[in-house]
Amino acid sequence: LQGGRVDFFANDIWALGRTIYAVACHLDQCPFPGSQSTPDLFDATNYRRMPKSYDAPLQRLVKRMLEPKLNLRPRSLEVRACAHGARRESGALEPLMASTRVVEPFRVLQSPFFSPDLVLCSADARANQIAPLVVLLSTGSDDQQVLAVRSLFKVACESAENSVAVADAGCIPHVVALLSSGCKAVREAAVDLIAALASGEDLQQLAVSENDGLPPLASLLSSSDLDEAANALQVFRVLSSNECLKEEIVQAGIVPTLVRLLTAGSTTQQDNSCTVALEVLSRLASSSTACRQMSDVGAIVVLIELLGSSGCVSRGQALAALLLERLACSSPDARAAVVSQGGARALVALLAGPATNVHAQVAAALESLVGHDAPHSATIVEAGGVECLAAALSHGDRATQASAARALHRLAVCPHSKWSLGEWPGTSAL
Repeated sequence: LQGGRVDFFANDIWALGRTIYAVACHLDQCPFPGSQSTPDLFDATNYRRMPKSYDAPLQRLVKRMLEPKLNLRPRSLEVRACAHGARRESGALEPLMASTRVVEPFRVLQSPFFSPDLVLCSADARANQIAPLVVLLSTGSDDQQVLAVRSLFKVACESAENSVAVADAGCIPHVVALLSSGCKAVREAAVDLIAALASGEDLQQLAVSENDGLPPLASLLSSSDLDEAANALQVFRVLSSNECLKEEIVQAGIVPTLVRLLTAGSTTQQDNSCTVALEVLSRLASSSTACRQMSDVGAIVVLIELLGSSGCVSRGQALAALLLERLACSSPDARAAVVSQGGARALVALLAGPATNVHAQVAAALESLVGHDAPHSATIVEAGGVECLAAALSHGDRATQASAARALHRLAVCPHSKWSLGEWPGTSAL
């Protein structure tokens, strides 16, 4: 605040030294009274000899930790080395600086100095506090569990290394169990932490499934609480990117729920959920089981409606076209269903529209609907598909042009389309 150099690690060492000193001397007041400013605290730290029951190495260590000059204070590794050395020699430090294996986990949260915004601010603090926090996930009260989960979430989000450290501490099984908690705040915090861990390595994503995390997440996805459903949806958005998990996600029964989310409503949150649900469905469409389930629950009609919806953002329309393409490629029956329910006409209309950022995906979807002997190819011609595809050869980007050219070629050689390349002058661009 006064323009000087700030060393947060050295300040942590000083604060730890003051805390140890207060405990060792049996002071009956908080070592960090709120009425005192930081400079006053430094001035008030007049070191006097600790009780003789504490040996000389500990006394020297604490005295150095309370050194006013930053550069004279020991570094964190030195503090840990001194602590472990003293414990091996005399055990004098055991009451003060116990390892995380014997720390009573409740003390981490009950400490007056604990805050989810300040805890685990250094590497050493992370190493010493992750394990007690993980213990609280299964032993603490609802409030303690929420605080522990949020603290672990903060650590996991700081870096990939932290995320791995939290997962390696055995966090995932306990967090999965919290997904079924009777407390909404606990469930919400648990979903956020799983999303953070799943955003890391593939092994952490697989661990969510291996610890039976998919069924409770699927249950939350179908919740009437929009916030819980949206949070669970974000987790599936991450997990669905893992090829090894797609079949398991489908088996968890979320496909019908995702299709329902496409027609959930018109609020901003619901629109966002619709877009994310489309993204998850498009990834799961590589599974034949998922495609069959989508067809069974009426996804094709819903997707066609989204193509022509004025309220659907262009990304949503592109994802709907992508999903229709994958459904059309999944089976001849699905391809025929897309055309018979108006999908070809909706795609042609979208290709003729001004939203050029969806044209590439729409052209690819039209290409998937055209077969060498498919009777419904004629429907695309009657809907004006030839004109739109030919125009895309001149005005579209390279991806659009490639899909349009392939679709026109299929139409030209298809006996059911009743059209040839020479009948439309726009195809000279070929």
